[in-house]
Amino acid sequence: MAQHHQLEGIFGKSNTPKLKIDNHILAYCTSHHVWDFFNPLGNWGQKDEGALWGHPKHISRYYRDKPIDKQESLLLANLLRSYMKTEKTPLVNSHFNMLKIGLIAKVFPNAKFVLIIRDYQDYIRSCSQKWTKQDIDIEFPKIGLHWLTLNSCCIYDLKKYAPENFTILDYSTLFHDHKTVNNMLNEKLETIGLGEFDYDLGIVNAKHRYLGEEHITYLQYEDFFGCIDPLLSFERILTDDSP
Repeated sequence: MAQHHQLEGIFGKSNTPKLKIDNHILAYCTSHHVWDFFNPLGNWGQKDEGALWGHPKHISRYYRDKPIDKQESLLLANLLRSYMKTEKTPLVNSHFNMLKIGLIAKVFPNAKFVLIIRDYQDYIRSCSQKWTKQDIDIEFPKIGLHWLTLNSCCIYDLKKYAPENFTILDYSTLFHDHKTVNNMLNEKLETIGLGEFDYDLGIVNAKHRYLGEEHITYLQYEDFFGCIDPLLSFERILTDDSP
């Protein structure tokens, strides 16, 4: 997305894929540094299943739905501005922001959000293999709860705090032929204000995946997240009808 002429990627040091010791690709084009004080600190991944930062026993440390005060709002806005080199729209990429939709939407009312979700089978299989090699002790079964909590919470808050300003991408659809993926991206991203663009998708290749193309599974969206709309609708009705 940072290729797009409307956007400026606010990324850290790693802008290209890099293999870790366990042959999984290290996260790249990330923006964790922008608001790093919100992120897990220290050896968090190795302690008390800390790698499952979306697990109910950890999630309260990272979830934020509003700024403390105007001073914090100014701090977040000024920090982002300090990293910008152009007047384009900044592109901030951090999975920790999944738990800060309300906060971001209130500090930046025009913010747009893109959520990419991997199907639970693909995600659990990958994390189980990766964390075993990293000697991270995860009680079975827990990764699925982490996946479900994170994505449910994020989608719920997107629909609550930014109902007109988000789009959701199924991770598996990024591995179709490039013409199909380009069309999909333009259709999805147009809904949040990005004009048509011919994306260079050479970096997207199933061969880079440690588990291979055969383990890419389609997101079963309605099975897991189809209940969110009726939940929100019912709560809104109660709120609207209350005296």
